[in-house]
Amino acid sequence: MKRLNLTFVIVMLILFLLGIEIALNKYKKTMMDQIETQTRLELKEKAQTLQSEIYQDFILINGMEAYITNDFLKNETPEQVNQFLSKIYDGTNQRVQSIVIAPKGVYEYVYPFKGNEKLINHNILQDKRPIIIDELKRANKTKEIIISQPYELLQGKTGIVARKAIFQDGSLWGYVNIGLSLSHILSQAGISAENSSLNVTIRLPGQEPFWGNKELFYKDNKIMQEIRLLDGVWEIAASPIPSKMDELNKQLMAYRMIGYFISLLVVTIFIILFTERERLNKLVVSRTKDLNKAHHQLSEVIEEMKASENELVERNQQLAKHAVALEDSEKKLTHLAFYDQLTGIANRMYFTKVLDECLNEDDRDGAIIYFDLDNFKMVNDTYGHETGDILLKSVSTRISDANLPVTIFARLGGDEFGIVVNDTDKTGAKNIAKDILRLFHSPFQLPEKLHYMNTSIGISLFDGQNRDFKTLLKHADITMYNAKRSGGNKIRVFHPDMNKDANMKIELSNDLRQAIKNDELILHYQPQVDSRSGNIIGVEALVRWNHPTKGLLSPAGFIDVAEETGLIIELGEWVLRKACTDIGAMIDSGLPLIPLAINLSAKQFQDEGLVEKMKQILFETKFPPHLLEFEITESTAMKDEQLVILDEIKQLGINISIDDFGTHYSSLSYLKRFPINKVKIDRSFIRGIKEDDRNLAILRAIINVARDLGIDTIAEGVETTEEVQILSDYDCYHLQGFLYYKPLPISDLINSLQVKKEKPVSI
Repeated sequence: MKRLNLTFVIVMLILFLLGIEIALNKYKKTMMDQIETQTRLELKEKAQTLQSEIYQDFILINGMEAYITNDFLKNETPEQVNQFLSKIYDGTNQRVQSIVIAPKGVYEYVYPFKGNEKLINHNILQDKRPIIIDELKRANKTKEIIISQPYELLQGKTGIVARKAIFQDGSLWGYVNIGLSLSHILSQAGISAENSSLNVTIRLPGQEPFWGNKELFYKDNKIMQEIRLLDGVWEIAASPIPSKMDELNKQLMAYRMIGYFISLLVVTIFIILFTERERLNKLVVSRTKDLNKAHHQLSEVIEEMKASENELVERNQQLAKHAVALEDSEKKLTHLAFYDQLTGIANRMYFTKVLDECLNEDDRDGAIIYFDLDNFKMVNDTYGHETGDILLKSVSTRISDANLPVTIFARLGGDEFGIVVNDTDKTGAKNIAKDILRLFHSPFQLPEKLHYMNTSIGISLFDGQNRDFKTLLKHADITMYNAKRSGGNKIRVFHPDMNKDANMKIELSNDLRQAIKNDELILHYQPQVDSRSGNIIGVEALVRWNHPTKGLLSPAGFIDVAEETGLIIELGEWVLRKACTDIGAMIDSGLPLIPLAINLSAKQFQDEGLVEKMKQILFETKFPPHLLEFEITESTAMKDEQLVILDEIKQLGINISIDDFGTHYSSLSYLKRFPINKVKIDRSFIRGIKEDDRNLAILRAIINVARDLGIDTIAEGVETTEEVQILSDYDCYHLQGFLYYKPLPISDLINSLQVKKEKPVSI
């Protein structure tokens, strides 16, 4: 009997312990499944974040490629190139390690300079590192953006590099690349953070890991995730950090100890029951209390397990919501990649994608329409960039709301917009362009004012033969600038001659840059005379270009190009310094003091350092300011915003003359308001003065008004004695023209003054 009772107790104990272990194993499996699900979702999130961090910086290479292939790099100074690279760098919130443009493989343009000093002038084509050689082969072969595997950069940090080979006219031009610090991008993605709940290891397929513990890839409980980076794949393995498993094991151990305790307690009761019957009656009340207490503890344990299970369900629901949020984030990233954040319309990347798809359909004809806002920079400079942004959004909204029959309408950058039209011809494209011009007829509402705006439009057509992506974009750009050079508010359709003109201007622009450096420019001086005495009373400095192949060029052959490229500022500074040096040396030699007139262009007035440069040159050359006279056109001078600059020039003691007076605004109120010393009567009023009574009346009015206001007059383009006589009859004695002198080299001017031994009249 005792043996039977003891066997029963042992079997009951084993069953009770077995039940506890089954319950604990089920609970452990539930918790492990939860940890695995959480690990998988967290790894997916980190992988997507890492991919986004890399893509959002490396995709900027397309903008750098466009900058080079559209010949902007060729036409800009190193300072302007650095400004362009700094904008790209600032656009990344300064996340990137380096931005490099490498013509012929040489790292000529590197930004930022600090921290990247070792990159300067590094020739990537001579780099013998196998990984670099492999990168260059892939870049040259694919002609697409390639991303390197992580390796030690020249700066001493481990990083990755996105690189693209640039080809022009079928030949390798060079490379552009962006470098990222590996530790930085992993930190941004939350992978290297100290408080991360995951152990993460990253490798290229089939290779040793370049980040983390390589043993992780061989563990059974690892979670794998791939991210695709343009031409390559990264494999990411992850497992929960040990502390999570330690926490779960401690929890299970606690539950097991409680279960065991209860089991032993029950067994003890049964042992006492069957071995000590005599004491059972005495102890029954006490043991029943203990049993009830144990039952209560067991109930609490069960309730805790139910609560844990409910918590797991709730956390599963939260993770499901998190997965939905991740999907929404992907959609937002796509929108950020393809839409302009200011205007809400498509951006350059989306425009490029749609155009590429259109060109891949061989049977479709169409057109690319480029346009920008005429004088948009003036709006920014006058009213501020916030007002400029409002204008850009208003233009975008007005054109979008017009529902024009186009395939895509996009903002390409700055104030430039692009349109792709499928299934159209030249007539259809021009009709859409005319609709765009009409949309600009109404003013745009800016803060507290209405503002009228014009646009210049260029059209490039594509058909079965003309489908080259880069060529079409280049043609559209060239055509748009052709429309702008024609006065703006125009529509132009690409013609091959435009390409020739553009190439000629680029060539002339490059030659002009070299001309300034190589001292190919010379100055001639055309004397101004007093018709009463024949004495020279002043000279006007006129620049000439002794071109190595084209011979001596007058300003008409290169000034427009200088204006368009901005070289006019450097050219104008050279003219001022050279003229002050020439005439100053002539005066120092004992020849008469004569005023020096120099032309200032509208572009020079936009140079913020104009007045400071004048001060510096006057200081260097020691030229007397009262003998210096700047000739400016009416269209340049007669603007209220120029009044401050003119006053600053006058305060230096320099005289102001209005050139070509009578051909533009000719507002008499400006003669009164602005600090003007002299007006120069345009040659168009002098030529044929004897036969045209209207010219005579205008001439008489200009001279009389100037005299009454105390302003001197001088007539240019005088070629006959009859013109001299008529001008003298109206008290205009200061003259300039071929009748007296053609423009002279400085040596001939000195000879003329020495031979005549003239003395200038009072000025």
